[in-house]
Amino acid sequence: MQHVALIRFSWVPGTLNRVRLQNQAHQAQSCEVSLSHLEKVLGRPATFDLYLKGHLSLTLGSDTLASLTGTSFSIQA
Repeated sequence: MQHVALIRFSWVPGTLNRVRLQNQAHQAQSCEVSLSHLEKVLGRPATFDLYLKGHLSLTLGSDTLASLTGTSFSIQA
C-alpha cells in the first residue's frame, strides 16, 4: 500500500532556484530540492502556483516523494 501526504512547497528565502518541501502532518520535517529537479519529477505545470502565489500544496505518494527528495522522507502520520 502506498502512503500519501499533503506536502507544502515554498521558495527558500533569498534563492531563485531552491524549493522547500514541508510535510503538513509533521511541521518540523522539511527538506530542500532544486527547482529544476522539482520540474523533472512533477512537471513544469506543477510549479505554476509556486510562481504565482509563492507556495503550493500537493498530495504526493511515497514513491513520488522518494524520487523527489532522494531519501526516505517519512510521510506516515
